[in-house]
Amino acid sequence: MADAHSFSRPDEVRVRHLSIDLAVDFESRRLHGAVTLDCERLGEAQRLVLDTLGLELHSVDDGAGQALEWSLGPRDALLGQALQVT
Repeated sequence: MADAHSFSRPDEVRVRHLSIDLAVDFESRRLHGAVTLDCERLGEAQRLVLDTLGLELHSVDDGAGQALEWSLGPRDALLGQALQVT
């Protein structure tokens, strides 16, 4: 069942575990770091779709360090932006 308040598609790919490693820069009021997701693909899904808002992403890779294709969708006033990872 789709959630009208989210870009995510948990019926295609589910996030099973999330680890966050962040550093706080109080002066610039920013967080810097990395997030690691353990995901489960359900069926033949070709991409993971996540909800984001105000993120500056530099890279997305798999568990072996191989770069993955990713894109941020257009910003929506209510939903933020969809992050799509192939």
